Amino acid sequence: MAKLTTKARGKLSDKDFALPKQRAYPVMDKARARNAKARASQMFKAGKISKDELAMVVKAADDKLYGKGKKKPKKGDTGVTARQIVKRGRNVPPADVESVAARRGDVAKVAAKRAKRSGR
Repeated sequence: MAKLTTKARGKLSDKDFALPKQRAYPVMDKARARNAKARASQMFKAGKISKDELAMVVKAADDKLYGKGKKKPKKGDTGVTARQIVKRGRNVPPADVESVAARRGDVAKVAAKRAKRSGR
């Protein structure tokens, strides 16, 4: 994430901020959106912003991160199937393959492909 200078920040439109009236928490790219969520959470815990303001920041950041109107993926859902992990081969630690396979219910398929690939 490149440094945002005062001059560059002044040129941004209000829609590039999660809190446009205050021109706080720029969310013009994904890195800044993630950072905005983290900083807003810290400020909420410190009592410096309200719950409504936190919700606005989270919504604006999620819109930037996941697309407008799309929901955040469920916790633990990598979006990758066991078959895709097996195809990747050696770059993926075995624990990842087994955990995803267990969630998907196809442990036997993964074990068979591993054995076939290693020549056992």
